[in-house]
Amino acid sequence: ERLQRVERLSLMDKAKYASVFMELASLKPIHRRLTNIELEFLLQRELSDRDIDIPFQYRVFNGDFATKVGSNEYINLENLNKYKSPLFVNENGESEFELVIAFPERKIFLRSSLINLIILSLLFTITIIIAFVSTINQIFKQKKVSEIKSDFINNMTHEFKTPIATIKLAIDAIENINVQNDKKKTSQYLKMIRDENERMNMQVENVLRISQLDKKENIINKNECDGHKIINEALFHLDLLLKNSNTSIDISLLAKQTNINGSHTDLVNVFVNILENSIKYSKSQPIIKVSTNDEEGFFTTKISDKGMGMSSSVKDKIFDKFFRETKGNIHDVKGHGLGLSYVKKIVDLHDGMICVDSKIGKGTTFFIKLPVIS
Repeated sequence: ERLQRVERLSLMDKAKYASVFMELASLKPIHRRLTNIELEFLLQRELSDRDIDIPFQYRVFNGDFATKVGSNEYINLENLNKYKSPLFVNENGESEFELVIAFPERKIFLRSSLINLIILSLLFTITIIIAFVSTINQIFKQKKVSEIKSDFINNMTHEFKTPIATIKLAIDAIENINVQNDKKKTSQYLKMIRDENERMNMQVENVLRISQLDKKENIINKNECDGHKIINEALFHLDLLLKNSNTSIDISLLAKQTNINGSHTDLVNVFVNILENSIKYSKSQPIIKVSTNDEEGFFTTKISDKGMGMSSSVKDKIFDKFFRETKGNIHDVKGHGLGLSYVKKIVDLHDGMICVDSKIGKGTTFFIKLPVIS
């Protein structure tokens, strides 16, 4: 280096001097040409540059013989993978010395590196699976919504079709000259038109009522009312249906505390819906039992029937909006799947509870508990 600075050596001269100095240096022992501190520093720097931050052991060998240059802990490393590199290569590409380095914690380092890759792969895989499942779930939900929408439209169309046809027939009949002269028949047909119109109006009111309850736009008006009067009024509304279906009904109103803080009209509709379902879903002559009892501050009503019953999967969904058990033709039993959803919402708004017990072929029992005024 001093000659290079003073003499400004050419490349040829540098090569000559390098060859001379290499020959001179080779006459000295390896531990005077290279120190442990220098070698360890160089190794640490190079490994650090390659993000290999684990302990290592090294030794410089002259053939099969170990030299003084090396770490003190380089012992009992026969089972480890060793990495070798020649030192002080001469002009002919030959070298007497070889640097050998080993990593006692190599497996731990590789394992930790693999674990990081495995964790990242697992996270990526889980993310893909979640996204896939979410997409499939959304597809099924959209399909279900589409089916519900179609069923609802079909059912509502069916519900309206019958009264509209009846009203048309009644109007045609009234327009008949013979009927116009018969006041009794005219009055009968007008009453039919009025009843069918009221029926359609009730269907629309039910749909709007559910929508309002969902949006919490309609707050029910609560007053003190009598539970037994509510049940009797519901039975009065269904009197014609009960007679036409030859329903056998057993009424046992035993509750003593019957005062309820609630909406009389809405609670009547609750019992009308449940009783109507008991009639609808009975294959033959309906058999219904209505009973009331006192139960720790609650007015409890039990409505049982001997109808077709329902499975556990159906039982868990009957209070869902638009849900209807549909086997075969969806119009076998009239309805639009809002009745029991409406019932559940009204009972909840009265701080009450409703549950159902049912077995296929055995019948269904509804339990309704409403808090009484103490």
